[in-house]
Amino acid sequence: MSRPMLARLPGRLLARLLVLALTLLAASFLVFGAIRLLPGDPARLLAGPQARAAAVAALHHQLGLDRPFLRQYGDFLLGAVHGRLGTSTVSHQPVGRELAAHAPYTIALGLLAYLLASTGGVLFGCLAAINQARLFDRLFGACTNLLVSVADFWFGLMAMELFAVRLGWLPLMGTGSPAHIVLPAITLALMPAGLIGRMTRAGMIDVLRQDYIRTATAKGLAPLAIYGRHALRNALVPIVTIVGLNLGSVIGGAVVTETLFAWPGLGALLVEAVKYRDYPVIQGVALVAVTAVVVMNLLAELAIALLDPRLRQA
Repeated sequence: MSRPMLARLPGRLLARLLVLALTLLAASFLVFGAIRLLPGDPARLLAGPQARAAAVAALHHQLGLDRPFLRQYGDFLLGAVHGRLGTSTVSHQPVGRELAAHAPYTIALGLLAYLLASTGGVLFGCLAAINQARLFDRLFGACTNLLVSVADFWFGLMAMELFAVRLGWLPLMGTGSPAHIVLPAITLALMPAGLIGRMTRAGMIDVLRQDYIRTATAKGLAPLAIYGRHALRNALVPIVTIVGLNLGSVIGGAVVTETLFAWPGLGALLVEAVKYRDYPVIQGVALVAVTAVVVMNLLAELAIALLDPRLRQA
């Protein structure tokens, strides 16, 4: 990398970080406003259906729900900047403590699912491109169509029925052993794997049509060197892009998957928070999810810039 390129990197990185901060600010405002449009009154839910109006009004004041919207948002934003996300209205525990208790489960599940989706999608996408228009490629197309069009929870239910109930190979739900994470991780990885596989196949087919690949084949290079060192390396830019963008699918799918398999991660915490209109917990989980997606996209952009010299010069 030349010195002018190195000189431009800090400025580009600062620009990306500024965009990241503005994205998080906009997302926090949208989430903060959207959850207040949910039907149901948190104070009424906490006080109970038989509570008097005075008791409900007192809870409104205690929770800060009687203050103007912008003041509520300002207090939330100021607290978030200092690492204070408020207190759960249900468990009466700091939201940061709730997130810390559930986040390791989601991180473990998400990383395993992400690894399975990326590895499987890239591997089978490459094999489909190499065997274009053959039986393997046709089967791959049918499978990816199924993966991206069928809901995650259906795959999860079928996996539970087959591998847990009928065969008894894996635990049905919950935690307690490494085997408990297998079914939810596979379920969560299926749809992103289909999307990554499609993009990998398309990128590899485009590269395999290039003249330098034909030249390498004519020179008698080993297939591993042709497909791995030359073809896949030059098809990495769209692959890295789709891998980075699919983090959102993994995080979004975790809500359904964790609930289905009784996995105590952030997705299950979010479902319970929505059920009881626990605004601080909903805001905390949403902020963590948005931050993870935005940061992953930033890392994907930086990785693409390193892989493609043309983008470093832009």
